[in-house]
Amino acid sequence: MADIDQPETENARLDRLEWLIMEQLKQKGLTTVSIYEAEFANLAEYTRHMVATENRKARKFEDGLKPEIRKVVRPMRLPTYAEVDDRALLVE
Repeated sequence: MADIDQPETENARLDRLEWLIMEQLKQKGLTTVSIYEAEFANLAEYTRHMVATENRKARKFEDGLKPEIRKVVRPMRLPTYAEVDDRALLVE
C-alpha cells in the first residue's frame, strides 16, 4: 500500500497538471469555434500525451465544444481533429 504522505512524483505531477489544463479548456459563452480551436491547439502543445493520436485529439476537442455543437458533431464519430473542427465550424 502506498504511503499517502509520499511526495508526488514528477511524472504524476505533470500528468495531473496536463489533465487540469485540458479540463479547463472548454468552449465558453460567446467564444467561437475558431477561438476555441486556437486555444486548444496552443494548450495541446503542453499536453502532448493526452492528444497523442488523431483520435484522442479529436475526442478531446469534441469534449470541449459547446453542448449544442457537441450534440450534433459527436454522433458523426469523425476520426480526425481537422474533421471535427471543420464540422463544428459548419454547425456553428
